Amino acid sequence: MALAWPAASLVDAVRSSKFLSKSVLASYPRASLVWRAWIQALRTSAPPVEFLAFRLFEPDAAETSQWLFSWESIALAGQLTDRQANELAGDKAAFADWCRTLNVRAIPTIALATARGWDRSMNTTLPEHDLLIKPRRGSKGTGIAVWRWCDGSFTCKERQLTPQALADHLVQSAASQGDLLIQPLLTPHNCLGAIAGIGMPAVRIISARRPDGRVEIGPAMLQAPEPGETISQSGPFRLVNTQTGAVLNATERQSLPVFDMAMGSGFDGIQLPQWPLVIAMLQKAHGHFPGRIPVIGWDVLFDREGPVISEANTSLSYYFFQFASAEPMANSTIGKVFEAYL
Repeated sequence: MALAWPAASLVDAVRSSKFLSKSVLASYPRASLVWRAWIQALRTSAPPVEFLAFRLFEPDAAETSQWLFSWESIALAGQLTDRQANELAGDKAAFADWCRTLNVRAIPTIALATARGWDRSMNTTLPEHDLLIKPRRGSKGTGIAVWRWCDGSFTCKERQLTPQALADHLVQSAASQGDLLIQPLLTPHNCLGAIAGIGMPAVRIISARRPDGRVEIGPAMLQAPEPGETISQSGPFRLVNTQTGAVLNATERQSLPVFDMAMGSGFDGIQLPQWPLVIAMLQKAHGHFPGRIPVIGWDVLFDREGPVISEANTSLSYYFFQFASAEPMANSTIGKVFEAYL
């Protein structure tokens, strides 16, 4: 590590600097930013890409120790979260079943394809409906596929299969890739039409549970899919007022971003529906989550019926929140809850 980190962080600093926006380079020479990001990485282990993204090179930036970097937040969550909680959050089928026991709306599972064939406790006939296929376990949108129903067959990209052929294909895939969940592909709520494209925007909300059991709601953001994509892992985003569910206008840091990137349009004026219900759902779910789990990152979708929980994540990065805000995460509710456990 002593030898690898200096080289890796220098490569990260140089690579990240290639995407710096003109507005930043007008005030700071590229070579200077690369040098400062690298030196800070050697001194504090701050990843250069996050040093740049959070504008830690600016004179009024908060101390480096006040920011939660991705490696640090993931390590903290891993150390403080019980295995029981990780297992429930990591098993999407079990998590959806658990939500139903709480009367909390989650995406239903139509069927489960396993290495041994179809799970016979569930339906084994694929409905005439657009379908979302995802691994039973996994994260960051890996392994997800969308099959759309039209005129008696399912289509994914250029491939077209009959219902029986798709069923056979999914069982074969499960044998090599692991269990696969078959879920309905939801239709976005009308209020999200301007940013949805062909996909499903997601609201990412962080909740924190103190050692005494009190659950508090932290930051939230609405993220749209990249153009042509179904899910939203790195698309344009806006922060959300957690008191009202109103989507906030782009911050100054988003209007003039550090990196040359498209921030999207169409977010202005969006009011997420049934927001008090969202907060109640998450407080209830986090309050009942088994084992010690200080922080959960929830993916909440809004279809035509209202809010629905997609996933609970125990391995968290606060990159987007700190990218958009000058307030470091260590000073927020999240940081204080981590401190309470430490």
